[in-house]
Amino acid sequence: MLESIDTSKEHIRACLSSKNNYSFKLNNISQDALKDLIVLLSEFKNVSTLVQTGSRPTLHMAYISMNKLANHLNGTDVNNDGEIIQIFDRHDGIDFFRKRLNQLLKSMFTFDDRHLAAAILHHMYRRLTFATSYSKNFAHLYIREQLNDILGLNQQQAINDEP
Repeated sequence: MLESIDTSKEHIRACLSSKNNYSFKLNNISQDALKDLIVLLSEFKNVSTLVQTGSRPTLHMAYISMNKLANHLNGTDVNNDGEIIQIFDRHDGIDFFRKRLNQLLKSMFTFDDRHLAAAILHHMYRRLTFATSYSKNFAHLYIREQLNDILGLNQQQAINDEP
């Protein structure tokens, strides 16, 4: 919606020019702040589109998407070459929105071992360049434990350990 307001602001201004009170309010909106807010919220739109892929499983996308949003809200992003870049906002008010959205993300979403394991097992994200070494090692350990449970190796080892 903000994108449509930005693209048609002159038309909206012309329509509201007959009503002085509304025209004055529209003129008080900072165009730079509006553009920065659009850039901030556009990543949420991108992630929503990425996660809503139809009939494909998206468990692996939960961790990846949340990490992408967290980086974006912390003021960093990754360019096309995979290098980390800093995002500089022109408007100070956007910092408030960044911090508040970051708090909401942390409080609303919790992950368990399956999310990171699903990301590691996906062929496109198995390197997990955004995850810490500890998280990667923990996820690998979780996957090994699950494979042992599936194959019955834990039960076989327990039988062999009995005197």
